[in-house]
Amino acid sequence: MKHIVLFKFEDRDCLDKVDRLLEETYEKLENTHKVIEGYKFSINCLEDKENNMDIILFVDLASSEALPAYINHPDHQEVLAKLKSLGLKDKSVIDIH
Repeated sequence: MKHIVLFKFEDRDCLDKVDRLLEETYEKLENTHKVIEGYKFSINCLEDKENNMDIILFVDLASSEALPAYINHPDHQEVLAKLKSLGLKDKSVIDIH
């Protein structure tokens, strides 16, 4: 299953910090905690603040049954709080098989 999240921030100046935060967190979730099977994220190369999201995150999970363990994991909860403190304005999520 793929868990896909789009993030929008108040100010794009924080995106370097967000990049490091996502890399550190998802590396741990994949390799240390074994909660996810893989991940990839990218920063939008267009800087149209009005109409575009800033970051897309793809998280690979073994199955839909693995989603609650990922969502409720303390590292996932912590990264959400940190993203909000960095100016997270909006997010959209889709889960696909």
